[in-house]
Amino acid sequence: MTLLAMCKKVETSENELNNSEFCQVETIAVSDIKAHSALCSGRVQYKGQNVKKYGICFSINTQPTVNHNIAEIEALDSIGVFVSRLEGLEAQTEYYVRAFAVNETDTIYGVEKQFCTLSDSIIQYGDGVTDIDGNHYVSVIIGQQEWMASNLRSVHYNDGTSIPLVTESVDWKKLTTPAYCWYDNDSIKYSLKFGALYNWFTVATEKLCPAGWHVPSDEEWAILVQYAGGDTIAGRKLKSTTDWYEEGNGTNDYGFSMLPCGYRYDYDGLFHDQGKNAYGWSSTSKSASHAWYRYMRYSMDDVYQYSDRKGDGYGVRCIKDENSTKNKVY
Repeated sequence: MTLLAMCKKVETSENELNNSEFCQVETIAVSDIKAHSALCSGRVQYKGQNVKKYGICFSINTQPTVNHNIAEIEALDSIGVFVSRLEGLEAQTEYYVRAFAVNETDTIYGVEKQFCTLSDSIIQYGDGVTDIDGNHYVSVIIGQQEWMASNLRSVHYNDGTSIPLVTESVDWKKLTTPAYCWYDNDSIKYSLKFGALYNWFTVATEKLCPAGWHVPSDEEWAILVQYAGGDTIAGRKLKSTTDWYEEGNGTNDYGFSMLPCGYRYDYDGLFHDQGKNAYGWSSTSKSASHAWYRYMRYSMDDVYQYSDRKGDGYGVRCIKDENSTKNKVY
């Protein structure tokens, strides 16, 4: 790993230097920590000895020395506080740093300090959106897309008309028209955190999401998954950090906060998989009976592309119109 340093010197008064009877080295602070860089400041004071070089040494192991990575600057006539920028660091990694100075006979170190670099992905929030029912949703910008950071829970279309609520299993499994429900028919427990479950016929109306937003196409889902690292690892990055079965939580790198909403099966009208699996409709139809969706499982890091019957009840995430191309719903 190649590590570079940009250093600048800050003046120290002659009186301050004269107060020291021998070489002193201090590691002051680590600041401006990012995914691949950080600033580290130190102080070198000496009297009567020539300092040949000084700077910061750092390593992923404790007690770094000049035999590890160093950010070095040439010794000047007057030495005091200096600042080194450490670059080329690994993201989400703990580092140990010490200021050092080398004179003609010794290498002297300051006290060790520790820091951890940030994740490569820093959450970028959008303006959010409020649906027709007054529910407000935080939004996050991921690449060139802006997504709701939670599942839709509106019970009206964006023109104000009601979406039919269907509670009975025998009625749900016969449906070929729009409907929604709450998991286990329990709105108090599930609505706020997990959102509603909608069949695909509600998606086909093109009125489900708030004005200016829409249900993502299969292609738009694919863009998100690719941005998050691809099919085999994107699930871990997109899943929330809580509420998944057997600690199958994600890292939620982008603030997408996908939760295991479960689903309602149109074959029997029963509810399944809450806490274990997440399902999100796309607006893209595969056939007269099936449409595409995305699926994340508690025990896997993957995001799966599947198609299933349009009568199933899945969660819905909306995406902002301006940031993507809207595909026609068939």
